[in-house]
Amino acid sequence: MLLTNRFNQIDSQINQVESEIAKLQNQLSELQQHRQHLQAVEQACESALIQTETALAMLNHIDPECVQTFKAAMLAKFDGAIAALPEVTDTDTDTDTDTDTAPTPAPDTDSPIDVTATPATDTDTATDTEPRPLASVGSAAFNPSEASMDDLKRYVRNHWNDEQTKRQGTLTRRTTWEHAAKIILQNLNSQQVSDT
Repeated sequence: MLLTNRFNQIDSQINQVESEIAKLQNQLSELQQHRQHLQAVEQACESALIQTETALAMLNHIDPECVQTFKAAMLAKFDGAIAALPEVTDTDTDTDTDTDTAPTPAPDTDSPIDVTATPATDTDTATDTEPRPLASVGSAAFNPSEASMDDLKRYVRNHWNDEQTKRQGTLTRRTTWEHAAKIILQNLNSQQVSDT
């Protein structure tokens, strides 16, 4: 061929670019998986903070002298949980860093919490029916993290209008309704503590 040398140069450049793309795809897959895990941890932390605030308010109202005992127990949990974590070795961080092929994302089976967020398929228009009271709306019985999208909407709309809910985010996203429900639960729990 007349331009064999030139074709060889271009083929070499193509191979180099494909190799770089494969490495970038590997990095992208790792970042996406890390983000999913971080979202799960964030939800767990927010839930734990709400429960801790409620317990602390109740304890301070009933017996303030026990607050320091509760604090010491929480600090002990930190030390115990961190000590129980497995150590990360160099071989764990260097695995599959030199591969030139596009990786297949590993299934997310190590996450302690279900991180699947089902997008809302319905839109918040005038066709929505009036909110129905839930069968059980007590703070001890209703768990926003486990409730369905419809239950979250009915629960929040029993306490807030949509304009208040919009302050937490877009109405078509589950995280908006779940965050609003957690705030309402926290307010109700604090009000119950004050009433006692």
